[in-house]
Amino acid sequence: MAYIPLTSNQGAAQAIEDGATLAECVARARNTNDLPAVLKVFQITRKPRCEKIQKGSMENGDIWHMPDGPEQVARDADMKVTMEKLAAKEAGTPIPKESKVVKSNPNRWSDEEFQPWLFGHDAIAHVCLPNECETSCGLMNGDRLIRNLMHC
Repeated sequence: MAYIPLTSNQGAAQAIEDGATLAECVARARNTNDLPAVLKVFQITRKPRCEKIQKGSMENGDIWHMPDGPEQVARDADMKVTMEKLAAKEAGTPIPKESKVVKSNPNRWSDEEFQPWLFGHDAIAHVCLPNECETSCGLMNGDRLIRNLMHC
């Protein structure tokens, strides 16, 4: 998949994840006849994650290249609050009650929910999400071979 700048070296990391995921999928093939299903598993597994990372990159592009003005001032205020909360959390001090509630850090790569999701991903373990294949991967009842490959 092509990656947008503003993800730093994330494109290289995604290529490594792609390789690990593809290797795990291919390792589950019993013979060459399984390869079409294996490639479908690869796509089902990787596409949502890659799309979310690309979206985060585009959002960062919007955030970091925002013209001066009211939106930029609001972004800076949100970033300040999230950084103050992070510093308080790391120092073990209470977060001031007057701190404005911010859902997430506007900078996706610094967001305390997005960052662990991005950097803590286990590409091999993600190939099979036990008991979640239908909901997470959108498998249909007829995808028996894919279920077998994913060990669901």
